[in-house]
Amino acid sequence: MRGLVRFAAALALVAAPLVSSALGRPDWAKPYLGLPSPTGDYIAQSDTWAIVYGEVEFSLTGAGTIQEHRRLILENRTDHALPFAISLTYDAALEDLSETALNVERTFLWHSIDLKRSALEGTERNAQKVLIVGVEAIAGRHRVVWEYTLDSRFPFPPWRWAAIPDIYPTGQIVFKLSPEAVAAGVSFEVTAGEPGGALPAGFVRGSDGSLTVRDVPARSRLKADLAFQPEIFALYPCVLVVAGKDPSASWAGFTGKCRREWAARVSELDRQAVASRVASLTAGLKTPSEKAQRLAHFVQADILYDDSNEKGLDAWFPLTPKDSLRSMKADCKGKVMLLQALLAAAGIESAPILLTNSSKYAEWGAVPALCSINHVVLAIHMPEGGAPWPAALTEGPAKGWVYFDPTVEAASLGAPMPGAEGLPALFIGDTGDGRFTVHTRVPSSDWSEISLEVRPDAALGGMAYSIKDTDNGGSALIFQAAHTYDPEKRQTEMTRALITVIQQVVVRRMTQDPSPPDRPGDQVTRLELATAHPFDEMSTSAVMANPLAVAAVLKGLPNGLTPLHATPPEDRVVLHPPWDAKAVAFARAMTLEVDAALTLPPGMEWTPPGPREVKQPWVLYSAAWSKDGPSTWKARILLSTPRGKWPSSQRKECLQSMDQIFMDLYQPLLLKKPAS
Repeated sequence: MRGLVRFAAALALVAAPLVSSALGRPDWAKPYLGLPSPTGDYIAQSDTWAIVYGEVEFSLTGAGTIQEHRRLILENRTDHALPFAISLTYDAALEDLSETALNVERTFLWHSIDLKRSALEGTERNAQKVLIVGVEAIAGRHRVVWEYTLDSRFPFPPWRWAAIPDIYPTGQIVFKLSPEAVAAGVSFEVTAGEPGGALPAGFVRGSDGSLTVRDVPARSRLKADLAFQPEIFALYPCVLVVAGKDPSASWAGFTGKCRREWAARVSELDRQAVASRVASLTAGLKTPSEKAQRLAHFVQADILYDDSNEKGLDAWFPLTPKDSLRSMKADCKGKVMLLQALLAAAGIESAPILLTNSSKYAEWGAVPALCSINHVVLAIHMPEGGAPWPAALTEGPAKGWVYFDPTVEAASLGAPMPGAEGLPALFIGDTGDGRFTVHTRVPSSDWSEISLEVRPDAALGGMAYSIKDTDNGGSALIFQAAHTYDPEKRQTEMTRALITVIQQVVVRRMTQDPSPPDRPGDQVTRLELATAHPFDEMSTSAVMANPLAVAAVLKGLPNGLTPLHATPPEDRVVLHPPWDAKAVAFARAMTLEVDAALTLPPGMEWTPPGPREVKQPWVLYSAAWSKDGPSTWKARILLSTPRGKWPSSQRKECLQSMDQIFMDLYQPLLLKKPAS
């Protein structure tokens, strides 16, 4: 994530042991030992473990932070012994794992496992700690008790939320607040997007305020086999806990608190060092526009992206610009604050924007705790005059200001940023609520223009491909290869991707052209490919890879001929509400334009499909092939998708139209061979 993190803990299956402290005998479990094993459609043949009963209790510490204590009774549902392997992944910079214990039932007696000796602590990427318990084989139909406590380390932000779907199917789970937390004003709600709504089916509120949920499916039972799927917190219910009556739990209060904390960091900057750097960077430049462009490029290109400041309280607030100038490193927050300071020294106003930047669709609810803020960019108030900026915001409290992301290297200041269109955003400026949706004068889609020519290769006896891709970072494959890999690995990675659609492909070269003068941030990449065996021969015909499939691979589009997430037969179960969500959402604001030219060996013929045009709220698509000579054809393709979410009533229509488009792009060509 780009410098901002979500307060959350997740369970995941792993197979290695971890360190902890014991809680003692699980006497709390006695009333629930007689509960029957979970049953129902949400348990499939592949389930080996299930949670019979669980409790999650939230309390408030003296420091004003939220504590979460979980108690779980799990059962080995098989008739043979299984190794018990479970891990707790938590963020050690944001949370403390204060205690954990594991007990095994042995014919109504509990055997306590000493995790201090049997467990081993590990660290995952992004500094997350993993407590993995995998100590011994558990007999069939026996049960274990797994307990742990997590403490938030900071009262900012003053909330915590827990996703109800877990790794294992659950018969019954109870969410509750400690009496002390209730007295301190802590509250919790169940929400699937907006708080205060009616409880979903199967959720029962107790007289003590607790919430009991029955028949919770495992994550493997949830429908996630779509090419476009919303974030899980936008689809399924979650429990939201708010510490007391903290005003920063509201959007206006949260915006104000962020603004004050951000300003406190800005006040620590070394103004002399910033002013000196601005003077050296802008020497000889006359206009504010020229100065802004130069300062923006400096932070984009010369300040190395560094995510070591993503954790702790600094998950929300960056190091000072002084530190960034000294180290020449910063994460997204640090880059934004540094550029803000540099622009201010040049007399240009700007303000940060908080975002949910996700590969999946995310929507924000009525309170900030219902969103996952993980990125920050900058809104720049450019001086009036001259042509309007393509990246000028068209709505929200920063309307008219220029949207700019200094972590993106592929688009210069003023150009539309790739993939920003439609993102939920929060303007941390002089305003109340601050929420808006990112729309720029020229839509900030990630776009790619791909021209490709396919022709016979006499030397190889096959077909050669010449490709030119111009984009603003919209082709993740090409952009990563060009900016991350050495020349040898570039060819290896491109071959690995393209071999999925072209047999025995050889990437001969990959080169970069200078950016167009009128679009200085754009990337221009050229690829030369070849294959010696382009055709699957039959008696009177041959099959050849569709040239458009090459463009689709470079753009990262799903292969319509291959199921994205094939559901195993044992996992094809019938779910009941609210676990049967059928929403469909696109997280990618994308544009792809393709011009293709195909020349076949003499005598070989092909009848192209007729032109197609699709105009739907979720996609614009047009495709037309035409004959251009005795053995040559040309194609023009335009594909554009917005970021958005559509109701379940349109799900089938949406998926069918997108599947057909992807199949069009990947469907091999059936050619007629010359008469022998």
